[in-house]
Amino acid sequence: MKLKSIKNPLILYGKNTVQELIGKNLKNIEEFYLVSDDGKPDEETKELKKIIQARKIKISFISKKLADELTNFKNHQGVLVRIKKFQYTPFNQWVKKLNKNKANLVLILDQIDDVNNFGAIIRSAVAFGVSGIIVSEHNQTSVTGAVLKTSGGHAHKIDIINDVNLNQALEKLKNEDFWSYVLVSETEKENQKYKKIEKLSEQKFNGNTVFVIGNEWIGVSQKLKEKADFKVKIGTKNNVENLSSAISASLAIYEWDKQQKKND
Repeated sequence: MKLKSIKNPLILYGKNTVQELIGKNLKNIEEFYLVSDDGKPDEETKELKKIIQARKIKISFISKKLADELTNFKNHQGVLVRIKKFQYTPFNQWVKKLNKNKANLVLILDQIDDVNNFGAIIRSAVAFGVSGIIVSEHNQTSVTGAVLKTSGGHAHKIDIINDVNLNQALEKLKNEDFWSYVLVSETEKENQKYKKIEKLSEQKFNGNTVFVIGNEWIGVSQKLKEKADFKVKIGTKNNVENLSSAISASLAIYEWDKQQKKND
């Protein structure tokens, strides 16, 4: 088997990741790959092979060279799985199915180009019941195998939308009675013109909410900042100016979720 013969190679790898995936996302699995030169699994993967066979999913034995190429030379532990191409949710379809009987939280991610940040944001979003993540088709990492691995395989549990301009998406959500908050840093010169940047923890989240999260180095685009209802900051100490996008998003999600539990 050669790399070019594998179409749409969206690959997850590592024994723990694959075992976790077997237990919850079978419908998204297309094929398992086990590294072996003689068509026989080593002792460590024999049990995993039995589990895979019991699920009646195709298994192929591949060389270590091919496994290295498929994972970009990451530590795959001789165990890989190819999953179906990730299906993004169309924006209009997603808006129609939003639950109008509860408060929804939505994330707009602006130019998150790091796979680890994106995957970690997805994981946090799923953990706390975020209703959707909106990203751009450009200057934004897509849902790759590395993103899926970092998300713990949870990306299939949340709607991720990428077929809409971020400025238009924010405008449409505001028309759907969402309040919008853009996370900014006071240390960025262009943010110093704003008269008031409030702390995230001082906000009252009583209804539908959008958090706009930007790239940790360049922040959020100016147009999105201007469209947002509020500019908020995390409020750090000890001269720590920038938090990663994933940490900022997780703190914002947690604060929102904490307030919803108090309101219930």
